[in-house]
Amino acid sequence: MADFKQFLASKGVKVEFAGGALRCGEYVTLRKVGSSSQKGGGSGTQQIIIEGPLCEDYYKIRDYLYSQFYLL
Repeated sequence: MADFKQFLASKGVKVEFAGGALRCGEYVTLRKVGSSSQKGGGSGTQQIIIEGPLCEDYYKIRDYLYSQFYLL
């Protein structure tokens, strides 16, 4: 999430960490949920949840997110 924060800042989006989530602009928040590790050292399932009203900022940040991460 720290790398994505820097990416958004380079695109001119006001971002900050607040309460374990990434606050993007005034209305959009990104949260990472899921386990980060499992027994045996394998990686667990993680998801990034985007929250906020369906507005221009929401779609812009969602597009940035999709451009930086693979969706399987």
